[in-house]
Amino acid sequence: GWLGDARAVEPLLTVLSDAKWRVRGSAAIALGKLGDGRAVEPLLTALSDADADVRRLAAIALGELKDVRALPPLRARLSDPRPDVI
Repeated sequence: GWLGDARAVEPLLTVLSDAKWRVRGSAAIALGKLGDGRAVEPLLTALSDADADVRRLAAIALGELKDVRALPPLRARLSDPRPDVI
């Protein structure tokens, strides 16, 4: 994500469903840095991840993308059991 290479989007979208939460979270952050709209829907799905850290990182990434489609799902996350998610 830091390199800004759009070729990384598809592989990052793939690992967004990895078994390890750290991999999913890192992918979310990288996708936010890349700023590619293709990441919005998968990141919205990540807002429901079983791991609170992944949900938090997906929320941060969506904030970086600044896509209005994320507003209602982000608002819904305000009631997340973990207050640091949003």
